[in-house]
Amino acid sequence: MKCPDCKNTNGLYIPLIGAAEPCRTCNGSQEISDKPSNDDTLTDMSLDEVKEEPSSYIEIDGDRLEIFAVRKHGEGYDIETEDGDYYIYHHYDDACRETRAYWEDMANHSPDEFVELVGKENLISWALGQCALGVHSLGEWLNVVAGIPEGHLGGYDGAEYDIGEYVCDDLEGTFNVGFRYN
Repeated sequence: MKCPDCKNTNGLYIPLIGAAEPCRTCNGSQEISDKPSNDDTLTDMSLDEVKEEPSSYIEIDGDRLEIFAVRKHGEGYDIETEDGDYYIYHHYDDACRETRAYWEDMANHSPDEFVELVGKENLISWALGQCALGVHSLGEWLNVVAGIPEGHLGGYDGAEYDIGEYVCDDLEGTFNVGFRYN
């Protein structure tokens, strides 16, 4: 509180409400009230009442989420938000290409893991030109899998999310689709 006589806030002793106490700077007297005055520059506010706008945020399915971290990820970005982690892309086709590239890379560089996930019987059937998993070749299967990137990129719930506006220095362009993976 400020002294009404000298407007000093330094060294002012604040007594109990309703008491009269002299200001230590000017020895004036003021009555202390529990009603806020217009001269008071400090207010009693809890931290819960003060909510600052986050410096980086993104709208995902209409919810505004604070962004904690951004990393480039293939054709899109990997973002860490207050709600979870998402892969976001400018276009759905970008996510499709990245999904296909993931499976092709696994087939070429981790064949044992690829065989375990896809199935030896399916790969043999395709090599013989037979139908397996509704397709007749590995290429057809890669096309099918690439067409549903939420199965690969959306590990949290397998859902596709609409991306709205954002404020973040590490992102550029317009993003249309995202997938939550954690």
